Amino acid sequence: MMIRRSVVFAGLVLVLGAGCSTREKPKGRFDGIDGGFTPRKECNVPSMNCYNGCFRRNEGPICTGCCYDQRFLCDTQQPHSFESCGGTQ
Repeated sequence: MMIRRSVVFAGLVLVLGAGCSTREKPKGRFDGIDGGFTPRKECNVPSMNCYNGCFRRNEGPICTGCCYDQRFLCDTQQPHSFESCGGTQ
């Protein structure tokens, strides 16, 4: 009896699961960056100054997150401004 139930259940799983297919993932805004990006050396000093400024002002994770975002923009050669992180908390 138990074997028969297992076979019926396995058959249902195969029949119902056969029609399932994975959907194509929608394109994200950074899909054009294959394999990541290369950090640029000229972004090192401004980003470290930004992180250190957050630490000196005793600001929270929003400030360091802002610095991280600006570093990403700098590395990908997009418009960025590390100074914009000065007033965040």
